[in-house]
Amino acid sequence: MLARLLLICCLVLPGVALAACGGEEEDVDALLRETFSGEKDVDSGRLSLEARIDARGSERLKSPVTLRVRGPFEKSERDALPEFDLDASLSGSGITFEVGASVVGDSGYVLFQDEHYVLSRELFAQFKSGFQSARAEKEGEQSADLATLGIDPRKWLRNARNEGEAKVGDEDTIRITGDVDVPKLLDDVARARESGAGGASGTGSLTEEQRARIEQAVEAMRVEIFTGARDKILRRLVLDADVVAPEGEDGFDSADVRLDYSISELGEEQDITAPRDPRPFDELARQLRGLGLAGAAAGSDAAGERADRRRLRRYTRCVRRAGQNDAAVRRCAERL
Repeated sequence: MLARLLLICCLVLPGVALAACGGEEEDVDALLRETFSGEKDVDSGRLSLEARIDARGSERLKSPVTLRVRGPFEKSERDALPEFDLDASLSGSGITFEVGASVVGDSGYVLFQDEHYVLSRELFAQFKSGFQSARAEKEGEQSADLATLGIDPRKWLRNARNEGEAKVGDEDTIRITGDVDVPKLLDDVARARESGAGGASGTGSLTEEQRARIEQAVEAMRVEIFTGARDKILRRLVLDADVVAPEGEDGFDSADVRLDYSISELGEEQDITAPRDPRPFDELARQLRGLGLAGAAAGSDAAGERADRRRLRRYTRCVRRAGQNDAAVRRCAERL
C-alpha cells in the first residue's frame, strides 16, 4: 500500500506543482502559469530527490525508509546522451544500500558497493539508441500543454497562497503553498493515461478498488512550490502526505510520506568525469546472478549495517577471484 502510494506521488510530482486556485489569488495563478508553461532552459545543474516513508505500527518498518538521488547533469550535443553522475541510496531498518550511474562522453558506468563498472559497447549502444528513439518521438509530437491531455491542474490545489520570498541554495525564489485535492488529482492522472499520453494508455492504471483505498488512506496532502524570482523556473517542490491504513490493511497504522525535489546550480557548468580504472560490467553481472541476499541478516542498528557491508565486500572479492568459474561464484554466496 505505502509503496504504491509513493509511486503515485512520484508520477504526479511534476504535475502537482501546476495546481492553483482561481479567483482571489490571481498572483498565485499567474506565477504557476508562468512557471509551468512554455519551454525552459534547464541544460545543466545539480539534481536532488528525496523520498521518505515514516510508518507507525509496522512490524517490518522499524525506522523511516529513505530514498535519495543526487548528482550533476549537463546536456551535450544534439545526438549525444546528456552527461550525468547520479548517486542513489536506499536506507531503512539499519541498512543502507548505495548504487550509482554515470554517462561521460560515449561511455556509461555503474557504481555498486564502492566499485565502478563500465558498460560494454554493445550495452551502452542499446541504452543510447533507446534514449535517441524516445527523444525523436517526443520531438515529432506536437507541443502540448496539460490541458490537451485532459488535465486541468489548477483544480488540484485548494487554498493556494503566495508565501513571499525564500532561498533555495543561493537562488532567490517565491514560495507557494497549498492543499491537494486527492480525488481530483487522481481524476486528472487517470484521464491523461486514458488519452494514451506517452504511449502508455492503460499501463499501470489503478483499479477502482486501488483508487478507493488511496483516497481512503490519504487524510491530507500538502505541496510547497519554489519558483525562481527572476526566471520563473521551478527550483524546489515538496510534497507531504498524512496517510492512515485503509480498512483491511494490517501492515501499518499510519505514515508520513514526503517527497522533496530540487535543482541547484542551474545553467552552471558541471564537473562530470569518468571514474578511474572501472571494472568490466560482466563482473557485476556475475555478482548479481550469484548474490543470495536471503542469507544476509538485516541488522537493526549501526553495528548490523557495518556487518552487512563487510559481508558484501567479502562477497565482491570472492567473485573477482572466481573469475569465469560460475560454480565458484555460486559458492561465494556462502560468505553472505
